[in-house]
Amino acid sequence: MKNKNKKGITLIEVLSVIAIISIFAVISYENFASNRHHAEVEAVANEIASLINQTRNSALTGKKVNDTVPACFAIRFQNYTGINEYKKFIATKGCNNQIGAAVEEKEISSKVSIDGFLTTATFRSAFRYEVPNGKNKFMGDQETITVASKAEPNIKKTVIITQYRAYVE
Repeated sequence: MKNKNKKGITLIEVLSVIAIISIFAVISYENFASNRHHAEVEAVANEIASLINQTRNSALTGKKVNDTVPACFAIRFQNYTGINEYKKFIATKGCNNQIGAAVEEKEISSKVSIDGFLTTATFRSAFRYEVPNGKNKFMGDQETITVASKAEPNIKKTVIITQYRAYVE
């Protein structure tokens, strides 16, 4: 007599389940990686906007540096040998004069590329805000900085800089 009430699963059923799980894993990994790149770009763009706003606010409030109020606050973004960084400067004799050594500098994520008004190494490309009015006389009505993922260049955010604020679009 043959037993028709066998319990268990066949090899075909096991392989089918493994194939379905593998397909879902690949799809979810691609979405996770893409979301991670979006988050990195968004974070760097927000950091750049925040740094520009902080620099302007330092000029508006007359923030003291080494017990004196500078005539000008400046910030420059640059990329040397693939390292994105920003440097904040001050000037004691006005925005037209040469600005001294950086008072603050920091690396920004190397997983993104930064392109736009502030990314060259010349001093003219720095945003300079006068004390006490926070005016930037070296800038037009609006400038932009583009932040893009190096892994997925089509993932981009734009930082819009006006005379009054910087924000991410």
